[in-house]
This record gives sequence, C-alpha cells and structure tokens, in this order.
Amino acid sequence: MKGSKLVRDKIIEIKKREGEKPAYEIVRSASKRKEVLFAKFQEELEEVFLSTTKADIMEELADVLEIVEGYASLHKIPFKKILEIKKKKKTRKGGFEKFYLLKKK
Repeated sequence: MKGSKLVRDKIIEIKKREGEKPAYEIVRSASKRKEVLFAKFQEELEEVFLSTTKADIMEELADVLEIVEGYASLHKIPFKKILEIKKKKKTRKGGFEKFYLLKKK
C-alpha cells in the first residue's frame, strides 16, 4: 500500500469505533515487518529529537521503546533480556552521560 505506515495494534479498532472505515493490511512476512519497523523507528526517532517539551520527549521515547520491543519480538528475543544486556554493558563500559567524543586518528 503506497503511503502506508505502521500503527499501534489498537488504532484500526479505535478508528472503526469513531465511524471511520480505515484501509489497512496486515504485514505477514518477516522481511516486510523488519522494513516497516525500520521506517517507524526512523519516524519516531526524528520525533524524539524534534520534541520540545519533556512530556513530548517522554511520549516519543516510549514509542521508540515499543518499536525496539517489537523488533526483539520479531526475532523471538525477550525484551527483558535486552534490558539485562544493557545493564551489563553499562556496568562494563559506561553509558553516554559524559558525552565523550573519541577523535579519529
């Protein structure tokens, strides 16, 4: 579908309850699912950086996390496992709080 975008699972039902007749398709193939998740990730990430209020930033970051969780699910990876790995990496290598930029030689 040209001009299509990935929406949250309940959006179609909400639109129907509001009297709309949304045109939609369900993406079945894993490769197409990866493609639409990537497009949605780019969209949401841009919205994070364009947001100007703390409330909007939190909303958009929640959307980004939802996409990461969806991508993990596509690969049958429990989101909890990703959070465990994140914690281990932060303990071992640190986070990004200090904003160090490593210069290329």
